[in-house]
Formats: sequence, C-alpha cells, structure tokens
Amino acid sequence: YLDMARRSMATYRGLIDDPAFWTWFLDATPIASIAGLPIASRPVSRAKGGAFTFDGLRAIPWVFSWIQTRILVPGWFGLGAALAGLDTNDLAKITDDFARGGFFATVIDNAMQEMARVRPPIARRYALAAEGGETIWPVIDAEFTAARDGLLALTGRPTLLAHSKAIERAIEHRNPWTDVLNLIQIDLLARARRGDNADRERLTPLLQLSVNGVAAGMQSTG
Repeated sequence: YLDMARRSMATYRGLIDDPAFWTWFLDATPIASIAGLPIASRPVSRAKGGAFTFDGLRAIPWVFSWIQTRILVPGWFGLGAALAGLDTNDLAKITDDFARGGFFATVIDNAMQEMARVRPPIARRYALAAEGGETIWPVIDAEFTAARDGLLALTGRPTLLAHSKAIERAIEHRNPWTDVLNLIQIDLLARARRGDNADRERLTPLLQLSVNGVAAGMQSTG
C-alpha cells in the first residue's frame, strides 16, 4: 500500500505542480465567484489580503471548484497510477482485501462514487476553454480512464455504481439538468475572461447564481 500511495501522490503532484496549472485553474473554475459567496465563516484564501495563491487556498473552496467543473479531481486522481503499478500478486492481495470489506473497501467505494459523478464531456469543455487546457486536460482524461478501468477490474463490477443502484439512478436523472447549468456557467466564465472590469462586475451575480445551481444539481459544495 505504501508503494501505491507513493505512485498516487507523485501523479497528483505532477498535475498540480505543472507550471501551467495554477493559471489554468483560476481561469477554468469559478473559484473567484465562490470566493464572493456569503456562505462561509472564513475567507477562501489564507493568504494575506485574501489573494489567490495555491498554498493559501483552503480545502473547501478547492474541492468546491472541482465539483463545479464536474472533474472532482481530489476524489480520485492518482488511483489510476496507483493501480497500474501493481503486479499480479499485489493485485490479488488488494482484491482479497477489498472483498473482506473494512477501511480499504470504503476508500475504494468512495472513490468510485466520486468518479461516477464526473461528467467527462462537460469537464472537457471547462478544461479546454481556459489557457493551458490543451496540456492539462489530456493528463486528467488519461488518469480518469486508467482509474476507472483499474477500479472496475479490482472490484469486478460492470459500472462504477453497480453496487449502489439508487445513487446511480439519482445521478443519471440529475445529469441532463445539471449539464445545462454547467454550459451556462462555462459561457459566463468565458465572457468574464474576455471582458473588462465593468463586464466582470455585471457578470458576477450571474456567475454566483450558476454556482448555486450547479451545487444544487451536484448536491454538494466542498
């Protein structure tokens, strides 16, 4: 498990330490709109003056932003690399551990639920609309495919939520409606990037409404 953790961490750090990542994240996600919502007891950033820095960003808005974009990176990214590095004996061992239940099985089930909420066609639109997306998105997409395939092989399940049909159906029913809200938000973010300060001020309440709508559709914030 230690080797799996190391591979997972290296893959995760490889994404967020990419020189293009932070600028891309600020452009691709509605983090600026989340920062202005009156829903938290603490500011989004720990940095002096509330400036957006990676090291200063708090965990809740970090996760909130990924949920909005339907990518949900904190819930699964790195699992593909962790599982791909297993040899036959190691895979047999963790498969047995999963079948026994307990902590490891819970971690895997939680990751599969988060991955089931990912919406790749929508996520791709967010990613490619922002500067740097042409390099960031292929990394995310490849790791998603590796993680999904690895988890299905490990669990022997036909789908990510085959073990939880009620949640699977709920996600399927909400997806079309949430997709529309995401597309509206992507357009608003693009207008804000292109516009001047007056445009961004005018778009702020609309972006915040879109954040509220997507959060309702996803049934979670951060």
